[in-house]
Amino acid sequence: MKLKLQNFRQFITRNAVVSALLVFATIVWERAGAQCTASFDVQPAACSGSNLEFSNITPGAATYAWDFCAGDLNNTPAAQAVVSSSLLFRARSIKIKRESNGNYVGFALSEPNGQLHD
Repeated sequence: MKLKLQNFRQFITRNAVVSALLVFATIVWERAGAQCTASFDVQPAACSGSNLEFSNITPGAATYAWDFCAGDLNNTPAAQAVVSSSLLFRARSIKIKRESNGNYVGFALSEPNGQLHD
């Protein structure tokens, strides 16, 4: 009986160590894979045709990636503004799509003052 009890204690001890290591690895993995909230600074105004400069001010972030479109912008599109509104300066989402005829269409979603504008 003493041998069986000793084996049982070793079994419990080993499983406790393995369980603790698995919990620790899960916590580390979750923290390593978590994304931080991005924060960028951009100039408040720009002239038509000029470049916008974004500065990464996200604490703890060394790199970032932008994805403004679905990757189908093979050529530089020519665009014209169809609406002029200061409300769009607070756009929450911008989507650019290429139509089958080669034209590009852009959509911006803004929510100033609790109202939706598209």
